[in-house]
Amino acid sequence: MLIVMALGGGVDLVNGGREAGDRWVTDFTANCYHQTCDDWRPEYDFRGAAQDVALFYTMGRELAFSHMWPAWSPGSEFNAIRAKSAAARQ
Repeated sequence: MLIVMALGGGVDLVNGGREAGDRWVTDFTANCYHQTCDDWRPEYDFRGAAQDVALFYTMGRELAFSHMWPAWSPGSEFNAIRAKSAAARQ
């Protein structure tokens, strides 16, 4: 859960916004993360995280079933390797 929130730039809570989210993450990470209190609680609302996961799925699915391919930066050492296999991806 924390990795998805981190990818989004932080926790933006419905009640309290990013400031409250940052306080929650700081407290949770310092006091509960990977400890006995690190468990699911009924008051947790993961609807926003579920929307993020649905977005990642949609992006990945559209990419997987399209002819669009991610590209390496021109200066990347992998760019030339990718170019050699371009014909196989048509």
